Amino acid sequence: MKGARKAVGNGSSISIWHDPWVPNLPGFKVSLTQGEMDGGPATVRDLWIDKSWNLEALNAFYSPVEIAEICNNPIPLYDRVDVWSVPSASNVSPELNEIWKPPSHGVIKVNSDAAIFKPNGVGLGGVMRDVVGDVVASTCLPLHGNFEFDIAEALTMRYALSVAINSGFRKICLETDSLKLHSHLIKRCSLATTFRSIVHDILQLSSYCLSCQVTFVKRNDNRVAHALSKLCSSFNSLRVWMEEVPLSVFAFVMADLSLLID
Repeated sequence: MKGARKAVGNGSSISIWHDPWVPNLPGFKVSLTQGEMDGGPATVRDLWIDKSWNLEALNAFYSPVEIAEICNNPIPLYDRVDVWSVPSASNVSPELNEIWKPPSHGVIKVNSDAAIFKPNGVGLGGVMRDVVGDVVASTCLPLHGNFEFDIAEALTMRYALSVAINSGFRKICLETDSLKLHSHLIKRCSLATTFRSIVHDILQLSSYCLSCQVTFVKRNDNRVAHALSKLCSSFNSLRVWMEEVPLSVFAFVMADLSLLID
């Protein structure tokens, strides 16, 4: 049936080469490569290591775009069978080409995102890129404590903006997938609540910039920052990388660039 794909459960019954299983890829399928004929991985489960995607195997067989979409497919925490997912007619809609867009010349785009870790933590992720999409800095900061998601998103933008300013950038475009945060910054709402006090901090920090604009993006456009926020679970303190990103995040950067070229 058109639009049907296999939803990943334990991954043992899904052929990675022939079954439709990767959301957002044409036909939900990966491209056939030499790996299929050379005795490479056969099922989705073969691509896992300790409930995480095996990036070494993914890089060996798939394109950056395919890797990014595969990694966006969550691995279930509990064992369950693979099942077919069939959309109803009311859920079928035209595909949208959601791509990350570079900033204008001379401006650095700062994407930020937060990840909540149970039972008591949050990850702040940020990436800074220039007009051609090159990474000029990336960062992640793990924090301990219970945070409401909106507050975590605001904390992340404040942190990413401070890193950008401390790195010497003064023309900045801030991007977030939090509609609430975007709205409050545009309206310049501040104080009164914890969330608004952080918004006030962001506005104060932006005064150190020669120019600073704020834009809203959908989650798919924010996948590099999202990957950095999730990576915080691997660290105990802040990390800043100049002109690069961690290897596990590189595929998402390349996916954004590939979509721009296409």
